[in-house]
Amino acid sequence: MKNEHVPVAKIHTFMYTLNAYFKHLGENIMEHLSITFPETLKAALDLEAKREGTKRSTLIQKAVLIYLKLKKQKTTQDLLKEGYLEMAGESERLLNEFKDLDAESFGYAD
Repeated sequence: MKNEHVPVAKIHTFMYTLNAYFKHLGENIMEHLSITFPETLKAALDLEAKREGTKRSTLIQKAVLIYLKLKKQKTTQDLLKEGYLEMAGESERLLNEFKDLDAESFGYAD
């Protein structure tokens, strides 16, 4: 079999079609990112990747996922806190609104 040259355009078309096919199946398509790290952080990342027997990109993916989950959890907690505080104010307003009626009703309980 003779070594044939495949035009770059055909390779790009094939890759685009393959990506579209996997997206249709719901598969995650990996994308390349170019990021910079301080030298000491990169060294620590390399050391941890070696210790875990994995790639740097895998550790970075895990770290980003954890960060995003924590960020979402904090946002949810902040919204819940805001809601509880708002409801506490509403509860106090209702308590004050019915204070006189409650006092009158409690008088019949004796």
